[in-house]
Amino acid sequence: MSEFWGAVLLRLTAFIGEQAEGAHSGWWESVTGRPPEHEETRRLQATYHYDGSILVGGSASGILNLDVSPGRVDWVLVKDVAPQQLESLQSSALGPLVPTIDGFQALLSSWFGLAGCSVNRLALGAQLCGPSVGKIEGYRALGTFLPDVKIDTEGSSDFLYRINRPRPSLVLQDGTPVNRLSLWSVSALRVSVLRTDGGQTAMFPEEATCTLELDINTGQTRSTAIPSGILADLLKELRSLLVEIAELGDCP
Repeated sequence: MSEFWGAVLLRLTAFIGEQAEGAHSGWWESVTGRPPEHEETRRLQATYHYDGSILVGGSASGILNLDVSPGRVDWVLVKDVAPQQLESLQSSALGPLVPTIDGFQALLSSWFGLAGCSVNRLALGAQLCGPSVGKIEGYRALGTFLPDVKIDTEGSSDFLYRINRPRPSLVLQDGTPVNRLSLWSVSALRVSVLRTDGGQTAMFPEEATCTLELDINTGQTRSTAIPSGILADLLKELRSLLVEIAELGDCP
């Protein structure tokens, strides 16, 4: 049932060792094939930001953000959407989960050969949303993904279910666990759009949407860097585990 979910945000995080001075300045361009549209440097915090619009998977148009800070690199993909175009959470989705995350994975797999630094941990995250429905319908939909959780669809509200189900990595093959964190909820969104001409503010009715946040990451027990030659395969493994939860729901 991965087709149920739209990808609102995708994130690849690498926890890194020391890198060559200034190496990050070419990462965004090397991965995308063109310069970033915006750059920002905060030297006191030693943080760097790059972003620009991009097509992922041939159809998903979004903004690819690269943030570099001491010990950490974040690649984040979100939809390029103006606030006045946001009529529902679904309208902020990049596209269906599987083709979007496959394009994201293919794009960033090339970064591992360019990084010039050791990677100690890797994490793949996602924020997903389902179709806009009523609260009761949303709870019923979540129930199909959470077979061991009893949800009182009519007599309850503010449902939130969070769980981690670790598994050993098949790629690392050294007992390193892969954390499979998932957070399930039904969120209500009310969108209002202010008119710049002084006219009446447009108000859209509140809509309930199933949401799923996922963080699939290698555990902190590993004390050595991940061999660079298997990082692309490890990312593929994290992608498979993420999509498995989206398709099958909460499972051991």
